[in-house]
Amino acid sequence: FLRECEMPRFTVGYWKIRGIAAPIRMLLWYMGQADFEDVLYETGDAPDFDRSSWLSVKPTFGLDFPNLPYLIDSTKGVKLTQSVAILRYLARESGIAGLADGSPELAVFADMVCDQIVDVHNVLIPLYYGRSKSLEPQIDALKLPGLLEPLEMWLQAHSADGFLLKTLSYIDFYLAEHLDQLRALFPDSLAAYPHLAAYTDRFFALPEIQAFVKSRYYLARPINNKSALINN
Repeated sequence: FLRECEMPRFTVGYWKIRGIAAPIRMLLWYMGQADFEDVLYETGDAPDFDRSSWLSVKPTFGLDFPNLPYLIDSTKGVKLTQSVAILRYLARESGIAGLADGSPELAVFADMVCDQIVDVHNVLIPLYYGRSKSLEPQIDALKLPGLLEPLEMWLQAHSADGFLLKTLSYIDFYLAEHLDQLRALFPDSLAAYPHLAAYTDRFFALPEIQAFVKSRYYLARPINNKSALINN
């Protein structure tokens, strides 16, 4: 009975969307933390898109840098923001061999891949949330090939049948989720990158990830918040 009343070790807070918290939710599930608390904040409808559900409680969690997503580890008293920092922390806490960046060389490579994915994300965000009435010219101007091509070439040369660091690591949760969101919004976006497409399929075919997709924690839609021009 006491065990049933215990609070979950981990709490994740984010908007009620898939967004950049999806890899965090997925990694927690993979770690066996299938009972984590998933706090979802919802914006209001147009035209104001009120964010008071989050802003009204933002100062109350004792976060050093209050933001979404956040992670609270009640066992260790750790409170984090910034999605990549959260993923790294969870990978190290998981105790699963290979999930965290082991050698200094692999850690540096993982950092580099993270920055490459952040570049992709930062290019897409102005498109998703911009106010232009003409989206197609913006899509053409994104020049995603310059960001995706190096990842495609790396997989082709070094890990055509596996994951970025040979064995599964936290960086795969970050990359595969971003790629899956990209092709969900732009179905042909990975057509010219067969290794990236196969890599994403391979990740989502993992039994643990398939189970996560069927769980209450998985949000297929919406990917972006209500104010986004491109969402579903």
